Amino acid sequence: MLETLFCWVWSTGGATPLLWHIEQVRSPGPSESYYIQIDPQLLENESNEMQLDFGDHLTVFFRQSGSNRGGHILWVGDNGWGEQAILTFKNGWASGLIYDRDQVWTLAPDPTGQILERVEPGDFLPCAGGISIDPTVEKATPGCTDDGSQIDVLVVFTPQVRDALGGLAQAEAFAQSAVDITNTAWQNSQIIPTMRLVGAALVSHNDSGNTGDDLVWVRTSSEVANLRNSVGADMTCLLVNDASDACGRGYVQNNPSSNFASSAFQVTARNCAIGNLSFAHEFGHNQGCEHNPENSGHWPNAGSFPWAYGHWNNGSYRTVMSYSNPCSSGCTRRPYFSNSQILFSGLPTGVLDERENYRTINATALIVANFRKSICNTSAYFGDWPAINISQLVSSLAGCCP
Repeated sequence: MLETLFCWVWSTGGATPLLWHIEQVRSPGPSESYYIQIDPQLLENESNEMQLDFGDHLTVFFRQSGSNRGGHILWVGDNGWGEQAILTFKNGWASGLIYDRDQVWTLAPDPTGQILERVEPGDFLPCAGGISIDPTVEKATPGCTDDGSQIDVLVVFTPQVRDALGGLAQAEAFAQSAVDITNTAWQNSQIIPTMRLVGAALVSHNDSGNTGDDLVWVRTSSEVANLRNSVGADMTCLLVNDASDACGRGYVQNNPSSNFASSAFQVTARNCAIGNLSFAHEFGHNQGCEHNPENSGHWPNAGSFPWAYGHWNNGSYRTVMSYSNPCSSGCTRRPYFSNSQILFSGLPTGVLDERENYRTINATALIVANFRKSICNTSAYFGDWPAINISQLVSSLAGCCP
C-alpha cells in the first residue's frame, strides 16, 4: 500500500498547501523513493524565496539564484543545518540534489513523473579512472581568445537515458541540473570560471554497458564532432543509462595544453551524474584534476600539477575528485573541489600545495575555454539528433568571443 504525503510550500506570500503531492514508491529501507507532482507555477513565481517541507522527511529553504530567457530557473537553498540544496527547473521539469545531514536526496524526472529519492553514497560504483592520452590529433580551434571565465559544455545522451527520464524535455532539464550542481561546487571552492550548457541532444548511440567503449565512441563520433563545433563546446559529456562497470570515465589532462582539445570528453552514468557528483568529477579529469593521492596512479609527480589531487576526511566528507575507500568510517562526497582555504564541517577541504583541485581548474581555465571559440548571440541547442537548423539558435549570452 502506498503511503501518501503532502508537502507544504512557504513563500513570501505565505503558506500554500498541496502544491506538491508525494506518494511513496517503496517502503523505507536502504533507499526511499517518492513520486512528486509539481505545480510549475510554484517554481516560476515572482517570489525569490520559498520553503519546501517534504512531510516528516526534510525541510529546505530556497532562494532563487538565477534565471534566463530559455525558461531555466535555478533555486539554491539549505536545510537549516548548513547543508546545501540545488534545484533546477526547466521545460516544466525539476531536477536537483539535496543534502540533509548524513543523507543525500536526488530529485529527477522519470517516465511516471518526478521522483524524490534518498540515495546511498556507498552503493555508487567508483569512477573507472582518468585516462591518460597523448592528444596530438587536434589542437584548439584558431580565432580570437576567450578569457577563461566561461567553460562551454555539450551534453549528449543515449536513447536509453531519454527513455529512463521520460523524454527529451526531461533529459534537457536533467543536463542543466548537472551543470548547475557543478557550478555550485565550483562556487563553493573558489573556482573562478563558470560552466555554461550550450547544447543537450539525443544521439544515435545506444548504451554499450561499458564506459570505456562509450568513451571511445563519443570521442570519435562525427555526429558529436559536428554538433560540438556548431555550438562551440569546449568539453563534451555522454550520458548513458547502463554503465555496469563504473559511474563514469574521462580523459585526464595530465599535460595542460591546447593539444588536449580532441580528448575533452567524458562519460557519466545517469544514476551517478547528480547524486554522486560524477558529472562534475569526470569533467574535473578533463580539466587536469586527479583523484585523492591514494587512488591516483599519477601521485606524486605525474599529475598536471603537484597539487592536482582530491581530499577526504574519515568519517566526515570527501571532495568531488576523491574516492571513498580510504575512509574506514565513511565519507560522503560533497560539492567541493579540494581547497586548503575552504572549510566543510569545520575541517579544511584540502592540503596546501598537495590537494587543491580548485587551483588546477583555475590554472587550466584559459586553455579549456579556448578548445572551441564561444559562439556569440546564441542560446543552447536542445533536441533530437541531428541538429538541423543551428542558425535558428537565438538570444544573446554574455562572455563569448566577438
